[in-house]
Amino acid sequence: MTFAIVACDRGAGEVELLGQLGQRWGFAVEIVPPVVEDGVVVSSTAIRTAIRDGDVDEARRMLGRPYALEGEIRCGTGQGRKLVVPTLNLATDQELLPKNGVYATEASVDGKTYRAATNVGMRPTFDGARITIESFLFDFSDTLSSGKLEVRFWHRLRDERKFSSPAELREQVLKDIDQGKEYFQAANGKKS
Repeated sequence: MTFAIVACDRGAGEVELLGQLGQRWGFAVEIVPPVVEDGVVVSSTAIRTAIRDGDVDEARRMLGRPYALEGEIRCGTGQGRKLVVPTLNLATDQELLPKNGVYATEASVDGKTYRAATNVGMRPTFDGARITIESFLFDFSDTLSSGKLEVRFWHRLRDERKFSSPAELREQVLKDIDQGKEYFQAANGKKS
């Protein structure tokens, strides 16, 4: 039986050893050159760096799809619903989070996908003590406190920042929602 092992040619010793093992155990070794997209080597390190830097557009280009976080809906403090806008809060075990900020996203819940605006961060206006992932889903009015949620990151809108009052935050969030809607309208049919 023949097996193919794909190896990146980073060190001749690794490829040489794989070749020797292949001859001994009956599998083929094929060296595949790195994938280069617009002059940038596509690698897991480059993708992780783009995500950590908040460059979800670049991460999406390298992945061929939006970066996604998935997990469970978790009840928040309720301040957003009362003072700003209602959100669904994502609890995820994934370790790699995009840089704190606000993003144009898509959220999948109950088998349906909604465009959304998502904040990743500490909620500084409310003196948050831990990172939260909160999504306001466009054209969604249900109240959910549990269930599966997936958030796909399309475009970074802005950095997270502290506002002087919940009213000032609400005003900015409404602008973020409009900006997210504009992003999706402009990208309609152009998603990569």
